[in-house]
Amino acid sequence: MHTDRMTLLRLVRAAPDPAVTAPTVLGVDDFALRRGRNYGTILYDLERHVVIDLLPDRSAQSLTTWLLAHPGVEILSRDRAEGYAAGARDGAPDAQQVADRWHLLSNLGDALESFLHQHQATLRVVACEDNDAVVEEETASEPAQSQIAPVAMTGNNDAVAPAVPK
Repeated sequence: MHTDRMTLLRLVRAAPDPAVTAPTVLGVDDFALRRGRNYGTILYDLERHVVIDLLPDRSAQSLTTWLLAHPGVEILSRDRAEGYAAGARDGAPDAQQVADRWHLLSNLGDALESFLHQHQATLRVVACEDNDAVVEEETASEPAQSQIAPVAMTGNNDAVAPAVPK
C-alpha cells in the first residue's frame, strides 16, 4: 500500500500523547534547534529511554519550572553547565546530580589528549627505546647464519641431506 508522507505525519500528530509520569532518573542536555543560533533543553527518562519533554531554551528558570511541576526526580544526569546545575538545585533540591556518561567520556578524552600533547617528546623517546629493544631481542633470537646448512636439490627435485658441520 502506498502512503504519502503527509498522511503519516497527520496520523502521528493525531495520536494521543502518552501519559507523562515523573521520572526518577532524568537526563538533561541541550540541543540545537538551529545550530549556533537557537538552543533548547531535552529532558530524557533514563529508565524508560524516552524523551519526556523539550524546553524552548537552556535557562535555569525553565528547568526549575519543569522540575517543580514534575516532582519525584531522584537522580539528575547533566553536563557541567552552570544553568542546569542551578535549575536542578532550585527545582529538585533533594535530587542527586551526576555527570552523564557522554560528557564523562568526552572530558576524559580531552584530558588524555592534552596529557599526550604535553608529554609528546618523552613518549617519542620511550617509543624509540622500546623499538630498539624489540629489534635487539629479535636479532638475538634469530639463529646464526653459520648454523643453517643449505639444502642441495637434485635434478628430480628430491632434497639431499645437508652436510653436517664438523
